[in-house]
Amino acid sequence: MNKATSRLITWLKFTDNKQKYFVTIATSNKSRMATDISDMPPAGKLIPRGHGTKECMQTLTELPRTADSVKKFRHQTYPEPGEKRLCYAFVKDPDRSSNTMGVTSKASLQAGALVNPPVQSAFQKRLQDLKDSLYFSKRRAPLGSSHDQSHGLPLGLDPLDKRFGIVNKKDISAGELVSPSEALSPAEEELAATLYKRSHGDYEVGEVIDRNYDWSRFTRDSLYGVPTPHDNSGSGVRTALKWCKNQGNVTMKKLDDFRERNRPQIGKVHDPIEETLYVHINRDHTFGVTVIPDDYSAGDLVQMSGPSAFLECPSWHPGLLVTIRQHLKKNTFSKFGELLDGLNQKGSNGKADPSDVKEILYQFQVPLDQDMAELLIAWSSDPEGGGVVCSDLVGLMN
Repeated sequence: MNKATSRLITWLKFTDNKQKYFVTIATSNKSRMATDISDMPPAGKLIPRGHGTKECMQTLTELPRTADSVKKFRHQTYPEPGEKRLCYAFVKDPDRSSNTMGVTSKASLQAGALVNPPVQSAFQKRLQDLKDSLYFSKRRAPLGSSHDQSHGLPLGLDPLDKRFGIVNKKDISAGELVSPSEALSPAEEELAATLYKRSHGDYEVGEVIDRNYDWSRFTRDSLYGVPTPHDNSGSGVRTALKWCKNQGNVTMKKLDDFRERNRPQIGKVHDPIEETLYVHINRDHTFGVTVIPDDYSAGDLVQMSGPSAFLECPSWHPGLLVTIRQHLKKNTFSKFGELLDGLNQKGSNGKADPSDVKEILYQFQVPLDQDMAELLIAWSSDPEGGGVVCSDLVGLMN
């Protein structure tokens, strides 16, 4: 191929459904030459027809349908115009706006049938009376008449003609009372005003209260009493307050003792209750309760001595019994009746051997250790040596 080639043009030519590849080499001032290479595949990208500018500018009339699984998510983020935003979890729920709330009421009797019931025959009326005769109200007070009240009225009283109460005197009607025909006279208006002032205390400014005095000896403008000398500067008030000059203040003894008792003094410890406290007790008195030591020390507690070593005092027995009962109650043991029956079967005459008692306690799974069980057996044993009293043992546990 000549180096002086100016350009290279390649195109595709379709004839007889066969692809032919022509290479034309055009040189300046030279003849053209075409070469047919049909075995070589064409170079370049084949652009199909139908995707031009005209098709891109046209509006598609039928859009692809969105899948239902995707549509429920788009309803929440991009709802359709005019639709309410709906969460995707409530897509398949029924439409609540179209629901009708309440209970469907059944049709009852119509108003026409109640106001104007159909005419009953004599047989139907008699049958209805027999049905209504079962009710006590029908027998006591039938429809259209009152019940018999004569048994609760005094003897000889006619309930139909006798009238009780006081006969009211007829005065004016309600219309005349609400809207009177004529206005009140001046005398009635003055009397009403006087009564209103007396009842409500509504007097005019500067008006003198009429106290119904006898003004035959005095006039309304007369003054009573003797003129009292006064000074607007307040010297009379000062004289009344400071009438004692250079006099000591009078103080109550109770107040003086209180101040002396509660006011700290130099060189003394402030003790407000000193005078009242040491009247009944000595100054070397020690307050508190003296704890009487027992025969046991801290070593006995450290060495974990048995409970029998601490039960020499009889007053401790009730406390230990309360502890045992609380322990049984906490472990929900309540088979005391069955335990008593088992002890009676093992023994005779209400008594049992201590070894049999221990075996019965083990069989019934009584939540007590060996030391507590031996104490209970010792307390419920017969002093004469006849064995353990079964009723006493169960009574101590319960």
